[in-house]
Amino acid sequence: VEFFRRGLADRVKEKYVLVAETDHVLTKPMPNLATDATADSPPLAAAHGFGYMHASSGHNSVIQYCWPQGDFKSLQAVGPSPLIIEKELLRKVAPLWLNCSYILRGRPEPAHRIQDWVLEMWGYNLAARNLGIRHTVSQSIQVEPQGIGTDDMADKDIYHYTFGLSLPGGWRVDKRQYYGGYPADHLRSPPACSARSAQIITNLWTEAAQQISNWPRRVEPIAEDPHAGSPFAKLLQLPVAKRGGVSDLLVGTGPWAWGRLKALYFFSRGVAYINNGDGPRSADAHNVGRGSWRGQDLDSN
Repeated sequence: VEFFRRGLADRVKEKYVLVAETDHVLTKPMPNLATDATADSPPLAAAHGFGYMHASSGHNSVIQYCWPQGDFKSLQAVGPSPLIIEKELLRKVAPLWLNCSYILRGRPEPAHRIQDWVLEMWGYNLAARNLGIRHTVSQSIQVEPQGIGTDDMADKDIYHYTFGLSLPGGWRVDKRQYYGGYPADHLRSPPACSARSAQIITNLWTEAAQQISNWPRRVEPIAEDPHAGSPFAKLLQLPVAKRGGVSDLLVGTGPWAWGRLKALYFFSRGVAYINNGDGPRSADAHNVGRGSWRGQDLDSN
């Protein structure tokens, strides 16, 4: 609302704008998935589809606070960011979005039925639907890795680092580590067997910090892994194919106990990590017990 009230939007000469957040990182040039109006259809904005934004009949009473004639069936599972939208459509929806957010925040029921931290997302969703704004919903606009991360990165335009990544052995990258300060300009690399998302976010943060001349926290470069060019290390850099079945269920799990093995972890690419309880060890591919594994689905008959 302030963007338009203060005239800042007038500086933007483009027809479309991208609404993004401070923890969004573009991983590649982003296509404009929004479309102009045609004789047969209205203009379409473009937005990421969120699994936690799906509505059900239990949300109808909340929906009708902001959209009295509406119900859950015609809501799209989107929020206001990331969002590609015509600037004039954003100008139109912004005041109603703000008003809906106030309405949802001002009553106890919405926070009870909907997660409290997504009420403003619902405010946008309801305001947009009230005005007839529809979206092209895409899962390729952004990715939100968490836990051990994901290898599903190739077609993603935005890395949203809203969640942290952590791996056995103590490696971790999480924005919550730096609420009171800055990350170093040389972050410790994740284990070689980690998912692609861990490699990507570490490199992006490090590159950004190094390119800012007055970055407050400078450290000495971390020595490169002398085994980085080994055949095993190259194996760990290969894309991971989804094999389905028990293999996909086992990837990223552990610790498992198996015979004399006290802590067995299953990684992607067929890599197994073993820690027999003889003290903390980094999950570095050349400094741990390691082996290979393959899931075998059994015929239930």
